[in-house]
Amino acid sequence: MAQQSEQHDIAEELIERLQKQGPAPGGEFNESMAVSPIDIPDDFDIDVKSIRKRLGLSQTEFSRAYGFSVHTLRKWEQGVRRPEKSTRLFLLMIRDMPEIVQRYLNWLSSSARPDGS
Repeated sequence: MAQQSEQHDIAEELIERLQKQGPAPGGEFNESMAVSPIDIPDDFDIDVKSIRKRLGLSQTEFSRAYGFSVHTLRKWEQGVRRPEKSTRLFLLMIRDMPEIVQRYLNWLSSSARPDGS
């Protein structure tokens, strides 16, 4: 259960910071960048293994890079569990814009964040 909470926290923090900072570190936020609520259908599945393999990462590397536990990743890849909706959204972002997601996560972990935390 703690892992699910952590995954939600990562996705929520990313969305909150995108709303505050815009799509690029230090970028100006304007109305065209506004985040709108979306509905991810319950039956929408995502092939986590193909995303990971396309990025050329091992399960351990993928898990570390994006904040998932290896155990949870294995369950997704084996079809034992499905990612929560917010996690599926984050996985779609990783699939479609891996460079931007990685750049943003690197920025979050750097000491150059404007909030100083």
